[in-house]
Amino acid sequence: LLAVSIVPPLTLGILAMRSARVAQEREVWEGNAAIARWGVDKVQSYLANIEEDMRLIVEVGNLQSMDPATAKPLLLFLLSFSEEVKELSLLDAMGREQVRVAEGTLITSEDLKSRADTPTLQIPLGGETYIGPVRTSEFSEPFVSIVVPIRNLAENKIVGALAAEVNLKRLWDDMLSFKVGKSGYLYLVNEAGQPLAHPDFSLVLARKDLRSAAAVRRFLAGESDPTPRASFEYPNYQGIPVVGLHARIPKLGWAVVVEQ
Repeated sequence: LLAVSIVPPLTLGILAMRSARVAQEREVWEGNAAIARWGVDKVQSYLANIEEDMRLIVEVGNLQSMDPATAKPLLLFLLSFSEEVKELSLLDAMGREQVRVAEGTLITSEDLKSRADTPTLQIPLGGETYIGPVRTSEFSEPFVSIVVPIRNLAENKIVGALAAEVNLKRLWDDMLSFKVGKSGYLYLVNEAGQPLAHPDFSLVLARKDLRSAAAVRRFLAGESDPTPRASFEYPNYQGIPVVGLHARIPKLGWAVVVEQ
């Protein structure tokens, strides 16, 4: 009688607890996956808006003529219009600067140089926009180069490019301030597993290898995250157990990682 009175409710209690844990894990998985996708959309729309402004200047301003006198007022206008763009250069197909403008800096013709061998910049001769690697300035601010090709429609060839130096600080601040539950956070990594933006900025400055995080390893291996029924728990960079998911940004080779 004792067994009959205890075993059924005990079994039901265990099943209820297990069901509640599964439901909680699914809720965390779905919520964090949505946050990671939000991060991807945030990055893509941010850079796409700047690229669209650059393409508009190229099309409206007739920059394919490569005339510095015509280009300079347009570049100055875009520089004053876009808060994130800190420098603009009109380059010919060989990477030589025809004109350059920068925020708070007077640039003369003697300051112009060839940027053909610059590792952070490439002339997109294939017609696609080039986005370079993220780098940290002397003031510890993140920058990236965006290069839009300039095509001569009459000759149907790339005759140059418009290059912009873009400050990502506001984007990073917006993303890192996003709250993930009570103790969660998100960060961005590059194709080497190094942090581009992280709540612990010392990791970014040190270019810390974050491949110890299972979510980062899955990103680098091109794998998908496990389903909620599988274990997606691992220790983070501080050794604290977390559940982690990622969402890749295909064109950039970056990923948004959410840990909680």
